[in-house]
Amino acid sequence: MATVSKENVLQALDVLLNNPSNELKQEASKYLERVQVSPQAWTVVDEILRENSNEQ
Repeated sequence: MATVSKENVLQALDVLLNNPSNELKQEASKYLERVQVSPQAWTVVDEILRENSNEQ
């Protein structure tokens, strides 16, 4: 399993939204499902939200 990190989460989301490959989308979706139940999930999401909030 790939490491739970902000960069990996954002990359997986990009694949889900922009990549035409269903195989890659499935892989990204499975990764994000694993992230959701990981202990690091809230930390990573908080980091993403804070970064986006600061950009506005």
